[in-house]
Amino acid sequence: MISKRFKLEIMRLFVLMISVFVFWEVGVRLVVAEPLVFYSVLNDTQNKLMSNQNADYSQI
Repeated sequence: MISKRFKLEIMRLFVLMISVFVFWEVGVRLVVAEPLVFYSVLNDTQNKLMSNQNADYSQI
């Protein structure tokens, strides 16, 4: 009985550690990676718009 209960506790601890790790990874990616991707895309589009404006001005 004790060994079975011990195995159950080990399994619960293992599942808890995996779930915490997964939540940590997802949270870090959502908090850190998503704004970085968003800002890089925004910066790229802004640079393209600025370069297009500069090209138009240089043609005039």
